[in-house]
Amino acid sequence: MNNAPSRPILNRRDILKLAALAGVTATGGYLLFEYTPWLNVDQQAAQTRRPLEKVSPVSAQMRELVRYASLAASGHNTQPWKFAIADNTIDIHPDFA
Repeated sequence: MNNAPSRPILNRRDILKLAALAGVTATGGYLLFEYTPWLNVDQQAAQTRRPLEKVSPVSAQMRELVRYASLAASGHNTQPWKFAIADNTIDIHPDFA
C-alpha cells in the first residue's frame, strides 16, 4: 500500500485558466487605477473647500452656502435638515425621514 500524500496535479487547462485569471485581475486593477475619479482625493477636497465666488449671482452664492452647510457635521452625521432657497432667503426645515 502506498500511504504517501497525493499532490494536486495541474494540467495544461488549469495553468491556462490561472494565467487568464491573473491577466484579467491585472487588467482590472490597472483600469481601476487609471480611470477612477475617487482615487484623486486631493483634487476632490480642493473642489469641496473652494472659496465662494464673489462675482457670481446671489442665487449661486446661496447654493454654495447650502453646499457648505450640507458638509457640516451633525449627530451621527445624519444631516437632518432640508434647505429651501427663495429670493434672498434660505429656509432650513427639519428632515424627519
